[in-house]
Amino acid sequence: MKNIFVLTILVFITSGTLSAQTLKFVELSEVKAFKRGKEYSIKWSGGQADQMIKIELYNHAEKVQSWDETLNNGELDIKLNSKLKLGKGYSFKILAGGDVVSSQDFQIKRKIPLAITISTAIIVPTVVILFSIRDEGGKIIDPIPPPVGN
Repeated sequence: MKNIFVLTILVFITSGTLSAQTLKFVELSEVKAFKRGKEYSIKWSGGQADQMIKIELYNHAEKVQSWDETLNNGELDIKLNSKLKLGKGYSFKILAGGDVVSSQDFQIKRKIPLAITISTAIIVPTVVILFSIRDEGGKIIDPIPPPVGN
């Protein structure tokens, strides 16, 4: 009876290490765009627990960013470079031993939309100018004085 128990444990342990699940990204299939300069949690499943994983970011075939190797725990917190080019054709890759797994393509967008950046650049100086053209009594100074006489 003791030999059967030991054999069962040995078969269970051996089969677990030989049949590791295939690596795949989790939750990235719904993501259509990432924003540069923001932090994200990249999740994957599969592989072996003692395996080292490297995550890389590609723009088409060009590697544009990578992160340090980490133990295969299924998750890595990353921050996208704020200088990434805007556009489509980006994907993540997991490298583990000889295996390479790619995510679906996605787009890189601005962290702050351009319309907000431009409107802020116009509104803030205008407000500062309006508040700075007051006399000592707090009244707004008329920039064009009325004609004298006549």
